[in-house]
Amino acid sequence: MQKMFNLWSQRDLSLYGKITIAKTLGLSKMIFSSACLPTPSHIVSSTDKMVKAFLWNNKPAKIKRESMIGPKESGDLPDYESIKNSLLGSWVKRKIDGKDEAWMAIPSYYLENVRGTFIFDCNYDVDLLDLSGLREFYVDILKAWSEIKSECIPQN
Repeated sequence: MQKMFNLWSQRDLSLYGKITIAKTLGLSKMIFSSACLPTPSHIVSSTDKMVKAFLWNNKPAKIKRESMIGPKESGDLPDYESIKNSLLGSWVKRKIDGKDEAWMAIPSYYLENVRGTFIFDCNYDVDLLDLSGLREFYVDILKAWSEIKSECIPQN
């Protein structure tokens, strides 16, 4: 991704042009991988640093990052961590909404130690769960779901 950013840095792009390049050519590859593989936090932070360096030509930012994240009216910059959590949350949503499909057997097996997929119906603190022996991908899913659950399921 850094090589691609270096190539595009040679062009005189507007901020919106750079954001478009970062989203379509850089972050899309990372997001695709994060949807099916565990993504260590140092990868997330280094990706954010690469994007920031690309946007501001390796100079200090002129606009706060928080102001740029969101829809186009707010700046149009995607937040990699939020997108990653959304993808992991959509995985859970498909699991909750789905019928007994064949693919559900694998996550059900790995989540047995935390009460299986029933855990997704519960309010839980990830720090209080015994996650020893659980694959990192499923730990990431539990963390993401605990953060975004209220936004995905309407409260009665």
